[in-house]
Amino acid sequence: MATLAIDGERTTGQDVRNQNVTACAAIANSVKTSLGPDGLDKMIVDGVGDVTITNDGATILQKLEVEHPAAKCLVQLAHLQDKEVGDGTTSVVIIGMYGQTISYIILKLVVDCRNLTLVNFSCRVIEEGK
Repeated sequence: MATLAIDGERTTGQDVRNQNVTACAAIANSVKTSLGPDGLDKMIVDGVGDVTITNDGATILQKLEVEHPAAKCLVQLAHLQDKEVGDGTTSVVIIGMYGQTISYIILKLVVDCRNLTLVNFSCRVIEEGK
């Protein structure tokens, strides 16, 4: 851990990457079952006890209290999608989560395969994706 000039802490490493993927997966999993014509409704109960039933990804994400920085990025991305286009918030979150996972897999392969040739590396990426 390195101390930042603004009295914060900076953490790096494999554990942080694992936490990022886990947090993004949690956000994506909370909305992915509401996607499409057969999407399921979600019942959300807030701290006061108010109940919201919806299958709208934007509403679900708006009601979530997200603290993890990577997960907040996904929620903000969905908010911007809703603001600019008015639709596609659930899709953006799911695509963003899978993009995070793919980059995690590639990074893990790079760390694990430093001495492999580019051809072997490409084959492992393809195999890992299957």
